[in-house]
Amino acid sequence: MSSAPTRPDAKGMQVIGLGLGRTGTGSTKAALDILGYKTLHKIDDGSATRPDWDALFDKHSFTATQDFPTCMFPQELLKAYPNAKFILTVRDAEKWKRSTEETIFLSQKNSIYYLSRLLTERGVKIQAISDRIWQSFFDGKFLSEGATRFDAHTALVKAIIPPSQLLVVDVTSGVGWGPLCEFLGKPYVPFPRENEGAAMKESFAEWDRHLQRQFLTLALKWSTVISAVVGVILGRSRIARWIGKAGL
Repeated sequence: MSSAPTRPDAKGMQVIGLGLGRTGTGSTKAALDILGYKTLHKIDDGSATRPDWDALFDKHSFTATQDFPTCMFPQELLKAYPNAKFILTVRDAEKWKRSTEETIFLSQKNSIYYLSRLLTERGVKIQAISDRIWQSFFDGKFLSEGATRFDAHTALVKAIIPPSQLLVVDVTSGVGWGPLCEFLGKPYVPFPRENEGAAMKESFAEWDRHLQRQFLTLALKWSTVISAVVGVILGRSRIARWIGKAGL
């Protein structure tokens, strides 16, 4: 897969988040929006590749990004947007792994969620981007090497992004709004709190309930179709027997 071309005059992309999910990316996204940016937070469709980013960002007028999948490509994004500012949200690696395993990764073990990926359009799209995260970025080794991969990603970002363009911040520690505002040259306002673990778990629970209702509706529809087909078959069978008995 080829790298995106250098764009020193990139129209809109100004702030690129390189922090992995569950490092406060939701709160940072909300903060950036308050500060006047239009922030892309995650992509539900796994069809976007690196050469598509320029078109994606420009088409929707995004000026900032957060979370997966863009955070997986710090080298490519630095080359594509050499004048952008980069934010690396971090936290203790082991705590991050626990938090991720109890929220985002938990969906991998949910049978209802898994079935949705096979039977619904949105589910298929989620599966595509999920594969990129767990199978490509973590090489299918999140449970055994997640914390190590997290630290390696942090080290890579710090090594390649010029210090003057990089803000490393642990928003989970309550550091507040000051460093972000100073880094971006923006006035101080209270830092929002979004996507806390409990809220995310409730979001997954609500999605589960939605899927259960969806599958129940689908099952009822199929049962009606199957009943009709069986009725037709049995009807034809009875007619055939009657014809046979009548000697017609």
